[in-house]
Amino acid sequence: PFDALAETPFPLYLTTDPSDLLAEALARAGRTPEVGMCPWNDDLAYRHKIADTPAARPTVAAPFVYHLFGRLRDPESLVLTEDNYLDFLMGITANRTLIPDFVIGQLAQSALLFLGFRLDEWEFRVLFRSLMNQEGQERRRRFKHVAVQIDPEEGRTIEPDRARRYLENYFGENRID
Repeated sequence: PFDALAETPFPLYLTTDPSDLLAEALARAGRTPEVGMCPWNDDLAYRHKIADTPAARPTVAAPFVYHLFGRLRDPESLVLTEDNYLDFLMGITANRTLIPDFVIGQLAQSALLFLGFRLDEWEFRVLFRSLMNQEGQERRRRFKHVAVQIDPEEGRTIEPDRARRYLENYFGENRID
Protein backbone atom coordinates (compact mmCIF):
# COMPACT_ATOMS: atom_id res chain seq x y z
CA PRO A 1 0.00 0.00 0.00
CA PHE A 2 2.83 2.44 0.73
CA ASP A 3 4.34 1.89 -2.72
CA ALA A 4 0.95 2.64 -4.29
CA LEU A 5 0.64 5.83 -2.23
CA ALA A 6 4.16 6.83 -3.21
CA GLU A 7 3.06 6.81 -6.85
CA THR A 8 0.30 9.36 -6.20
CA PRO A 9 1.32 12.95 -6.96
CA PHE A 10 0.74 14.55 -3.56
CA PRO A 11 3.01 17.20 -2.04
CA LEU A 12 1.77 16.39 1.49
CA TYR A 13 1.07 13.11 3.23
CA LEU A 14 -0.50 13.27 6.68
CA THR A 15 -0.10 9.93 8.38
CA THR A 16 -1.09 8.35 11.65
CA ASP A 17 1.23 5.42 10.96
CA PRO A 18 4.25 5.77 13.26
CA SER A 19 6.63 3.88 10.96
CA ASP A 20 8.85 5.34 8.25
CA LEU A 21 7.44 2.98 5.61
CA LEU A 22 5.75 5.79 3.66
CA ALA A 23 8.90 7.93 3.49
CA GLU A 24 10.90 4.86 2.45
CA ALA A 25 8.37 4.07 -0.31
CA LEU A 26 8.54 7.67 -1.55
CA ALA A 27 12.34 7.42 -1.72
CA ARG A 28 12.07 4.14 -3.67
CA ALA A 29 9.73 5.94 -6.09
CA GLY A 30 12.48 8.48 -6.79
CA ARG A 31 11.04 11.24 -4.65
CA THR A 32 12.85 13.11 -1.88
CA PRO A 33 10.57 13.28 1.16
CA GLU A 34 11.06 15.43 4.22
CA VAL A 35 9.58 14.10 7.45
CA GLY A 36 8.03 16.02 10.31
CA MET A 37 5.96 15.33 13.38
CA CYS A 38 3.01 17.13 14.92
CA PRO A 39 3.95 18.83 18.22
CA TRP A 40 0.95 17.58 20.20
CA ASN A 41 2.56 17.82 23.64
CA ASP A 42 4.81 20.38 25.31
CA ASP A 43 7.88 18.15 25.14
CA LEU A 44 7.47 17.66 21.38
CA ALA A 45 6.76 21.34 20.92
CA TYR A 46 10.02 22.19 22.65
CA ARG A 47 12.14 19.56 20.87
CA HIS A 48 10.70 19.89 17.38
CA LYS A 49 10.03 23.60 17.01
CA ILE A 50 12.34 24.05 14.05
CA ALA A 51 13.35 20.52 13.10
CA ASP A 52 9.92 19.49 11.81
CA THR A 53 9.21 22.41 9.51
CA PRO A 54 9.91 21.71 5.83
CA ALA A 55 12.93 23.56 4.48
CA ALA A 56 10.91 24.81 1.50
CA ARG A 57 7.36 24.52 0.25
CA PRO A 58 6.83 20.78 -0.40
CA THR A 59 6.32 19.63 -3.97
CA VAL A 60 5.32 16.40 -5.65
CA ALA A 61 9.04 15.65 -6.22
CA ALA A 62 9.94 16.54 -2.62
CA PRO A 63 6.84 15.84 -0.53
CA PHE A 64 6.40 16.39 3.19
CA VAL A 65 5.40 13.38 5.31
CA TYR A 66 3.81 14.68 8.50
CA HIS A 67 3.30 12.20 11.34
CA LEU A 68 0.29 13.23 13.38
CA PHE A 69 0.35 10.61 16.14
CA GLY A 70 4.12 10.30 16.61
CA ARG A 71 6.94 8.16 15.24
CA LEU A 72 8.37 4.85 16.38
CA ARG A 73 11.87 6.32 16.50
CA ASP A 74 10.58 8.71 19.21
CA PRO A 75 8.50 6.59 21.64
CA GLU A 76 7.53 9.60 23.78
CA SER A 77 5.76 11.05 20.74
CA LEU A 78 3.34 8.16 20.22
CA VAL A 79 -0.39 8.64 20.70
CA LEU A 80 -1.53 5.28 22.05
CA THR A 81 -4.02 5.58 24.90
CA GLU A 82 -7.36 7.33 25.20
CA ASP A 83 -5.67 9.88 27.45
CA ASN A 84 -3.07 10.46 24.72
CA TYR A 85 -5.84 11.10 22.21
CA LEU A 86 -7.46 13.67 24.50
CA ASP A 87 -4.06 15.26 25.16
CA PHE A 88 -3.50 15.33 21.38
CA LEU A 89 -6.71 17.30 20.84
CA MET A 90 -5.75 19.83 23.51
CA GLY A 91 -2.10 19.94 22.44
CA ILE A 92 -2.66 20.72 18.79
CA THR A 93 -4.88 23.58 19.82
CA ALA A 94 -2.25 24.95 22.22
CA ASN A 95 0.63 24.37 19.78
CA ARG A 96 -1.21 25.24 16.59
CA THR A 97 1.31 27.92 15.64
CA LEU A 98 4.00 25.20 15.50
CA ILE A 99 2.20 23.26 12.78
CA PRO A 100 3.79 24.26 9.45
CA ASP A 101 1.76 26.82 7.50
CA PHE A 102 1.88 24.58 4.44
CA VAL A 103 0.13 21.78 6.36
CA ILE A 104 -2.60 24.13 7.64
CA GLY A 105 -3.02 25.62 4.16
CA GLN A 106 -3.33 22.26 2.44
CA LEU A 107 -5.90 21.09 4.98
CA ALA A 108 -8.04 24.11 4.20
CA GLN A 109 -7.49 24.36 0.44
CA SER A 110 -7.56 20.84 -0.92
CA ALA A 111 -9.63 17.70 -0.88
CA LEU A 112 -8.80 15.06 1.72
CA LEU A 113 -8.50 11.31 1.21
CA PHE A 114 -8.78 9.11 4.30
CA LEU A 115 -7.35 5.60 3.90
CA GLY A 116 -6.95 2.75 6.34
CA PHE A 117 -9.34 3.90 9.06
CA ARG A 118 -12.43 2.50 10.61
CA LEU A 119 -14.62 5.57 10.75
CA ASP A 120 -16.09 4.56 14.09
CA GLU A 121 -12.78 4.19 15.96
CA TRP A 122 -11.05 6.68 18.28
CA GLU A 123 -8.01 7.16 16.07
CA PHE A 124 -10.08 8.37 13.15
CA ARG A 125 -12.61 10.33 15.21
CA VAL A 126 -9.82 12.31 16.95
CA LEU A 127 -8.08 12.95 13.63
CA PHE A 128 -11.32 13.97 11.98
CA ARG A 129 -12.37 16.33 14.77
CA SER A 130 -8.95 17.95 14.93
CA LEU A 131 -8.87 18.48 11.14
CA MET A 132 -12.39 19.85 10.96
CA ASN A 133 -11.68 22.32 13.77
CA GLN A 134 -8.61 23.83 12.07
CA GLU A 135 -8.88 27.23 10.40
CA GLY A 136 -10.27 27.27 6.87
CA GLN A 137 -13.39 25.32 7.74
CA GLU A 138 -15.53 27.21 5.19
CA ARG A 139 -12.99 26.78 2.36
CA ARG A 140 -12.74 23.08 3.14
CA ARG A 141 -16.49 22.67 2.58
CA ARG A 142 -16.00 23.58 -1.10
CA PHE A 143 -14.17 20.30 -1.68
CA LYS A 144 -15.48 16.78 -1.87
CA HIS A 145 -13.52 14.54 0.50
CA VAL A 146 -13.34 10.75 0.36
CA ALA A 147 -13.07 8.15 3.10
CA VAL A 148 -12.52 4.59 1.95
CA GLN A 149 -14.47 2.47 4.39
CA ILE A 150 -15.36 -1.20 4.46
CA ASP A 151 -19.03 -1.75 5.28
CA PRO A 152 -19.65 -2.04 9.04
CA GLU A 153 -18.99 -5.68 9.84
CA GLU A 154 -21.57 -8.24 10.75
CA GLY A 155 -20.88 -9.41 14.28
CA ARG A 156 -18.95 -6.27 15.18
CA THR A 157 -21.99 -4.06 14.77
CA ILE A 158 -25.47 -5.17 15.78
CA GLU A 159 -27.19 -3.29 12.93
CA PRO A 160 -24.68 -2.75 10.06
CA ASP A 161 -27.18 -0.93 7.81
CA ARG A 162 -28.10 1.50 10.57
CA ALA A 163 -24.41 2.04 11.38
CA ARG A 164 -23.69 2.81 7.70
CA ARG A 165 -26.53 5.36 7.56
CA TYR A 166 -25.29 6.97 10.79
CA LEU A 167 -21.75 7.34 9.40
CA GLU A 168 -23.04 8.72 6.09
CA ASN A 169 -25.10 11.34 7.94
CA TYR A 170 -22.35 12.18 10.44
CA PHE A 171 -19.67 12.72 7.81
CA GLY A 172 -21.97 14.05 5.09
CA GLU A 173 -22.16 17.48 6.74
CA ASN A 174 -18.46 17.87 5.99
CA ARG A 175 -18.78 16.63 2.40
CA ILE A 176 -17.03 13.35 3.11
CA ASP A 177 -18.27 10.45 1.02
